Amino acid sequence: MSLAKRYCSIEKPIGASGIEVKQERAVTEPTETFVPGSHWTPERAATAVARMLAVLASPPFVAMFAAGMGDDGGAPEAMMEMAPPAPPPSGRALDTTNVSYRRARADDIPRMAQMMAAEDLPPLFIEEFLGGFIVADCDGEVVGTGGLEMYGKTGAIRSVVLDPRVRGTGLGRRMAELMMEDARASGADQVYLFTQNAHAFWLHLSFEDVTLDEWDEEPRASWQWQFIRRHGAAIGVVYPMRKRLTR
Repeated sequence: MSLAKRYCSIEKPIGASGIEVKQERAVTEPTETFVPGSHWTPERAATAVARMLAVLASPPFVAMFAAGMGDDGGAPEAMMEMAPPAPPPSGRALDTTNVSYRRARADDIPRMAQMMAAEDLPPLFIEEFLGGFIVADCDGEVVGTGGLEMYGKTGAIRSVVLDPRVRGTGLGRRMAELMMEDARASGADQVYLFTQNAHAFWLHLSFEDVTLDEWDEEPRASWQWQFIRRHGAAIGVVYPMRKRLTR
């Protein structure tokens, strides 16, 4: 059985935090407008984190995290294999003046995972934090995505990716701004992230470099922090960053 299939079949009734984990898939009602602060509540955030921790504690994930980097020095192959199959992007020219931003839905997951894997980003824990993801939709096609995970009063931005056809159009900056607004409206006083190739981009948005030890305690539960803490030396250049949010 593949790791992806085992992941999908893991029973997650109780998270590591002791919070009962709901069995149904995360559902976000379709909407054409991204409204900051409309998803994350303390209860939803705690449930999402509990689901993540329960999966991280499962034998296949313990083994995968212990194994470290992939043979090519990138993300472990087992992680990348977890992207569900998705049809290829259409390849057609896009009218980037006709882009809307909304929260991700379950039927967006294959395309989101495909975009992450294409950038060597592990397509993990999308479903658990689905309501925290934004998608940029151009004529019915997902051309950008990024996620906000909430850990108490701290946000963690992750997996910000764009279709190559829309790079350089300002979509990435707008998604980043919306995720920061979402964190602020959800009660966060700061947000963290990791980046390898977009360091200058995040510096331009007033993020600062920090060490792993400077991360607050709650977001250290993040699967990203846990993996980088263990295998950071093998990953190469990775920048932990933080931005304090003003009210």
